[in-house]
Amino acid sequence: MACLHARIARTDRAKATLFPLGLGFPRDLWGPKPGFDLVLGNPPWETMQPNSKEFFSRVDPSFRSYGKQQALAQQKLLLEQSPKLAQQWQEYLEDQKLLTRWILKTPPNEQTSASSKLPFQHQGQGKFYTYKLFMELAFHLLRDQGRLAMLVPASFYNDKGALALRKLFLNSCRWEWLFSFENRAGIFSIDNRFKFCAIIVQKGGKTDQIQTAFMQRHLKDWEDAEKHAVPYTKKQIQTFSPKV
Repeated sequence: MACLHARIARTDRAKATLFPLGLGFPRDLWGPKPGFDLVLGNPPWETMQPNSKEFFSRVDPSFRSYGKQQALAQQKLLLEQSPKLAQQWQEYLEDQKLLTRWILKTPPNEQTSASSKLPFQHQGQGKFYTYKLFMELAFHLLRDQGRLAMLVPASFYNDKGALALRKLFLNSCRWEWLFSFENRAGIFSIDNRFKFCAIIVQKGGKTDQIQTAFMQRHLKDWEDAEKHAVPYTKKQIQTFSPKV
């Protein structure tokens, strides 16, 4: 999964140096049955777009607290005062564009031989979210009948931008679990209103029903997942969400 973290090397022009999974794991990805048995992870939940608050807070620690107009004014002032910072800002913007182009145009066998299709064809419209990129790449890295297990934002099960991935999991996989938590008990050191879910999907086969749970608050609930599970059939899901 490290291939999503592009290290930007600048010589005469910008180019991304990516970890070659096919070379790093040749037995798994180039063997007679290519792909991993399991891809397990808690991918980053960020958006793939320039983040001025993150960038400029490195030189102005108060930048995150500014309102929109104050932030724009301070950004302009900082760039005018420091040509070096202005150059770094332009390089940062170019790096974001470079990574986006790579995502859209990555040849299928550049990073993995586990799939013959382009790896990022189910990202939906709008801006990229890193967790969706990781989920789809994980799907392509799996062998047939391999499993994907990811901890992702709960918006995955109802966000319009994740519709294409949900359809992929429903129609081309056996989607086994969607177990959703609310962070009221502070499982993670983030806003206690935030919701996230554990997704388990088996590549190939078909989805007849998904074991689901919602608004759980304690990790022990996941240990006894079956006690909290409510099965949703594929037909029910299609009734509640016709576009799926």
